[in-house]
Amino acid sequence: MKVVQIQIKFALAKGVTAGTAINYLGIQVGEVTRVELSENNQAIIAHAKLWNSATEFARQGSQFWLVSAKVGLFKSEHLDTLIKGRLYVKYSG
Repeated sequence: MKVVQIQIKFALAKGVTAGTAINYLGIQVGEVTRVELSENNQAIIAHAKLWNSATEFARQGSQFWLVSAKVGLFKSEHLDTLIKGRLYVKYSG
């Protein structure tokens, strides 16, 4: 299996932990391996690995965002992320 190591920088990374899944088009394409503060303590750095064909996302400009559960009276979303958050990739080849 081809694996590429990447670093993702966040201003706030609530819910991102080692093991957080990285998804694209509904399938898991990688995972976070560890999370730490940046050297200047102004950002969070998530170290992650991408698998197989998802390694093309390992380029500057790929966007990752954290999805978390939203619970409301009339609509609830992403309830499967209540335990652990999930990162999604926005990729524009």
